Amino acid sequence: METAFSLLKSTPFAFHADHGFDWTYPSLIASICRCDVYHLPQNRDALQKRIHSDDLRIFQSATRSLNWPGAQYQIEYRLKTQDDNWIWVNETAERKNAESSPLELEGVIRDITDEKAKSVRAAWLSRHDDMTGLLTQNAFVEIGETLCALGRRVQAKGAVFRLRLTNLEDIFRTYGFEAGDHLCRSVADRLRQIIASPDCLAKAQGGDFLIAVLGIEGPDRDPAVLAKRLQIALTKTGYKSPFGPLQAAVSIGYTSLPQTGNSMDTLLRKIDRALEVRPSETLSEYCVSMGLSTSLNRDRDISKEDIIAALNENRISLAYQPIVEAVSGDLHHYECLLRLREESGELVSAGRLIMAAEQLGLVHHLDRQALELASHKLADMPKLKIALNVSANTIQTPQTAQSYLDALKAMGDRTHRITIEMTETAALDAPDLATHFSAEVRALGCEFSIDDFGSGHTTFRNLMAIEAESIKLDGSFIKGVAASSQKQIFVRMMVDLANTFGVKIVAEMVEEKSDALALKKLGVDYLQGYLYGLPSASPSYRNLAH
Repeated sequence: METAFSLLKSTPFAFHADHGFDWTYPSLIASICRCDVYHLPQNRDALQKRIHSDDLRIFQSATRSLNWPGAQYQIEYRLKTQDDNWIWVNETAERKNAESSPLELEGVIRDITDEKAKSVRAAWLSRHDDMTGLLTQNAFVEIGETLCALGRRVQAKGAVFRLRLTNLEDIFRTYGFEAGDHLCRSVADRLRQIIASPDCLAKAQGGDFLIAVLGIEGPDRDPAVLAKRLQIALTKTGYKSPFGPLQAAVSIGYTSLPQTGNSMDTLLRKIDRALEVRPSETLSEYCVSMGLSTSLNRDRDISKEDIIAALNENRISLAYQPIVEAVSGDLHHYECLLRLREESGELVSAGRLIMAAEQLGLVHHLDRQALELASHKLADMPKLKIALNVSANTIQTPQTAQSYLDALKAMGDRTHRITIEMTETAALDAPDLATHFSAEVRALGCEFSIDDFGSGHTTFRNLMAIEAESIKLDGSFIKGVAASSQKQIFVRMMVDLANTFGVKIVAEMVEEKSDALALKKLGVDYLQGYLYGLPSASPSYRNLAH
């Protein structure tokens, strides 16, 4: 067994508050800690003296979180070796005795120094080009979406550029691949001197570079002027190299940002189209007449016509995911999630459709469709209780808000089986409207809930004003809660505050039994996640308590 642990660079241990550590294999823990067996830490205080100051709070919080038999944690921290170097370890432990007794633990410590280095390197490579150190295209798209959103919010204009080294193939053939790579690195270095945060610079495939700029002033407000400046900066002066002076030939395609209803992926496809239509041009701006390639049909942006067609052709449906009582495991209600049946017949999440509908100002139609479908299902199943999501756009316009309330009112006493959910972000964006809308739906018999709580900055003061009956904790705080002392502290704090205001707590994204047990002990009222059932066309669930 010792050999197996040695191969895994790990060792089991036991701990008792009265007499300290019992190292099952002293030679293994000495090997992990890079010390001799005579200098092994014998108690928690001695171990804490070796832990990096930045990680000490995590270690201490993990220990304090073990408040019941079976409570667990899994943490990573840096440990100082005997020769004053730092290693990374992963510690997993479980409390074996009651809270009223001195702490008893059983666990495993594993050396993850090499894994950490590889992980850091892999994480960096997932977002950066190895040759130039610039962002990858995927990372560029992610940041570009943020720039687009910011541009729409502050009404700032910008542009997106694709710079293409058109002579790269010639350099490869004449001087070799090392010379071409050297030119790419040199161009990247020159671009770094021009493009500064928050503007974004990235390396795409081949000899392509991507740039997104926002809030440009003066003559550069015209993307054509900025494109010309970039071209001159990159081509007027050559680049020194071990292979002799290298010259860059550059073509630039560009379009403006933000554009209503268009994602960053679409903007890049437009630029590609501009370069494709005018390959001989050194500067080319995308215009509507160029169109987009039909081969990109599946990935194209959803239009107003697509949304209307999906509604008219009854291709919008509901999927039901159970929400259960934490203590008993009994069903409490279902959350209704929109599903879209594509023209091919494939049933997919309607998330992309909803995002497009929000941008196009049509999301209230989807909210009404969900309400209508739910109304029929409630009529068919008299004992069914459901939760429906409503968007911020629906409540922010008096006409659409009143239309939704009128549809609710027409449902009669079925409203007593409905919970209306609104995201915390939506409530934060329009707290007065959210408060008014909450009062209206509760007057009709519905309950009101705030979804994704913890992802924004809603205070409990706002919560009192909105008078929500429940809050649903954002799944990022729930997944892995059994092994995370920080998440446990957050959940416990939310539960204590919710109890003060008489608000129920729902935890979403519950996928593991250990998380469910931890949440139950922390006092969460309801649980939702794949552990209890996937979203399905027919309401169904399984009670894990029986």
